[in-house]
Amino acid sequence: RSSRTALSAMRWDEAQIGEKYTGTVRSIASFGAFVDFGADFDGLVHITQIADEPVNDVRDYLEEGQEVDVWLKQKKGGKFLLTMVESNLDYEDAEREPVNLSPFEGMASDVWVKGTVVTTTSFGAFVEV
Repeated sequence: RSSRTALSAMRWDEAQIGEKYTGTVRSIASFGAFVDFGADFDGLVHITQIADEPVNDVRDYLEEGQEVDVWLKQKKGGKFLLTMVESNLDYEDAEREPVNLSPFEGMASDVWVKGTVVTTTSFGAFVEV
């Protein structure tokens, strides 16, 4: 683990995509684990990023206080997204430009906009408008 203390925690702009860090599992949830990797706040290792095989229960792989190696996969929406599987790094999607939502500013909430479903996921759909 890095020798940084809470007073000298790594800032958002110092964390490097693709960089390997040693961290400590702070807490475990059904969807993954939060890891202190030396930044000013913990990063999330999603359940799909714990191993290169399907993980049904995070606790089968991790426990609180465990030291782990992680790679910074993404910095997105004010969150650090980590992976424990180096081959899961995807540099193209690491830091996307913010989407320009200005055409929708001031639009009434009851206005319908036509769009095309690009892909669906277990939690919803991505639509291009």
